[in-house]
Amino acid sequence: MLFTDGNPTRAEDLRIFESNIYEVANVEGIDLDAKLKIAAEEIGDQIMAYLLQPGSGDPQAGSRRALGLSTLVVTPAMRRWHSLHTLALTFRDAFHNQVNGRYRETWVQYVSAAAEAKLTLFRIGLGFVINPLARPSRPVVASVAGGWAAGTYSVAVAWVDGAGNLSAPSDIATLEIAVTGLPVVTMTGAVPSSAVGWNVYMADASDNGDLMQQNAAPVAIGSSWSPVASALVPGELPVSGQFADMYITASRMTPRG
Repeated sequence: MLFTDGNPTRAEDLRIFESNIYEVANVEGIDLDAKLKIAAEEIGDQIMAYLLQPGSGDPQAGSRRALGLSTLVVTPAMRRWHSLHTLALTFRDAFHNQVNGRYRETWVQYVSAAAEAKLTLFRIGLGFVINPLARPSRPVVASVAGGWAAGTYSVAVAWVDGAGNLSAPSDIATLEIAVTGLPVVTMTGAVPSSAVGWNVYMADASDNGDLMQQNAAPVAIGSSWSPVASALVPGELPVSGQFADMYITASRMTPRG
């Protein structure tokens, strides 16, 4: 996924590092989603500040202010930094709420861990794409007369470019077919300049099955999609988004979580 597609990590990802984080947040009245958003904004500001420095090695330096971070790819190292920085912000608030020494110790530990994660990210490298495919908006779904069985279906979409690269999938839309029907899926929102079409992914929501691609070829931009088959068909799973086309590294960074 791209950095601008949404928070690099989710609340449940924080439990990898802090198994009781939900309990801490509940007791201290801390909104983890808000902390994830603030953490993403703060690390985004630090990355942008670095890229705007002379000699940063940014391959898109001439356009960076206009591009923002829309071409930056979220990597595992970035997810780790984001998670640890979110936990540092969370335990900072928990400490200030209670002036609890245990919270302060954990806060300091996560500040240090986040700083190390930042250094690791810059040593591994920041990844960028040349032609970004932003995560699409949730699709509009409906049904018309047809032969699909009644039920609840999950639907997501993703952009496709001319080289076959895929965006991160959209948020899931839910389609209810009361008796029988035929799904109709429509893309909404801005179209990336490099997109040549889009894919449809569906699953039976009642059995929590995997979303699978339903279209044999990319759906034309500006067109809606309806299936040819009379039921869900097996297909490719959605991917997390584009891989980086290039990386830049920095061996010297000031440790600031």
